[in-house]
Amino acid sequence: MRTHRKTLAMILGCLGAWAGTAKAQYIPYQQSPAPAAPAAKPGDVMPSQPYAFPYAAQPGVAEMPWCGSSHAGDAVGGCNGPVGANGPITYELYIRTGPNILAGSNAFKDAINNGWTVQGGGRTLLFNTQRDAAWVIDLGLGYTRNDGNGLNNPVNIAPSSLRFGASSDNAPQPFGVRFLNRTSFNYGLGRDVWLNGPGAVGEETFGNWRFGADVGGRYGTSSVGFIPANEPEGSRRRQAIFNGVYVGTGLNWEKPFGATTLFAGIRAEWSYNWMNVLIPNNSDISDVNILMNFGVRF
Repeated sequence: MRTHRKTLAMILGCLGAWAGTAKAQYIPYQQSPAPAAPAAKPGDVMPSQPYAFPYAAQPGVAEMPWCGSSHAGDAVGGCNGPVGANGPITYELYIRTGPNILAGSNAFKDAINNGWTVQGGGRTLLFNTQRDAAWVIDLGLGYTRNDGNGLNNPVNIAPSSLRFGASSDNAPQPFGVRFLNRTSFNYGLGRDVWLNGPGAVGEETFGNWRFGADVGGRYGTSSVGFIPANEPEGSRRRQAIFNGVYVGTGLNWEKPFGATTLFAGIRAEWSYNWMNVLIPNNSDISDVNILMNFGVRF
C-alpha cells in the first residue's frame, strides 16, 4: 500500500515539473512588421488606386472592378476606352404626315390629284464617339391616298386587266379613275448630325437642332378604283404590287425630358414608284412628300 502511494506521488510530481517547464518556454506570437515600400525613382509608374464605388465613368468608357488598374481619363489600361471603338446605340419612334404632290407627266398622273401621306416607324441610331452624329437604320410603314378625276380625264385600259367582261379583240377602253391607294413597307439608311453638341439620350441639356438625310426603298400594294365610261354608276378595281425608291432630308428641333428626348420638325421626300395598274399604259408615278415629323428617342 505504501508502495502504491509513493508511485502515485512520483507520477504527479513528474507531471507538475513538465507543466512548469512548458509554461516557462511559451512565447506569444508577434506579427512581423511590413517591409517599407521602396522609394520612387524618376520615371517610375506608380500603381493606381484601388477601385471604389461609386465611379463616374467618362463618356464612351467602360469601367469594371475586375479589369485591372485604371483611372478615369486614362488613355490606356484596364477596361478604359470606347466600347467597340464606337458610341452608344439608341432608338426612336416617329410619325409623319403631310401632302403628297405628284410630279412628272403621264396618262395616269393626269388622271389623279395630289393626295395625303401618313408614315410611322422606328429608327436605330449608331452614334459616333463624340455623340454628335449617327448612322441611321429606318424601318416603317406608309399609306398614301390620291383621289381621281373620274370621267373628266379618262384613261384607256385593256378590259382583261380588270378581269371583267369579254372582248374578242381586247381593245383598250376608256375608264375614269376614282382613287389610288398605296400601302408600303419602307426601309432606309441615312446619317443624322446634331448642330449644338451631343445628341445621345442623357447627354443633351438644352434644345438641339438635328439635320439628316437618307435613301431607301418601298415595297407594297396599290389599289385603283375605276369608273367605266359606258357605265358611269359602275365601279371596277385593280390591285397590284409596286416598288419604289426615295431620297429624303429633314430638320428637327429636339428637347430632352428625363430618360427620353422629344423631337419635331419637317421632312421632304422625293420618290419614284414603279406601278402596274394601267395595262398597257405607263402608270409609274413620281411624287414629293412634305411631311411634319414627330417622335421620341430613348
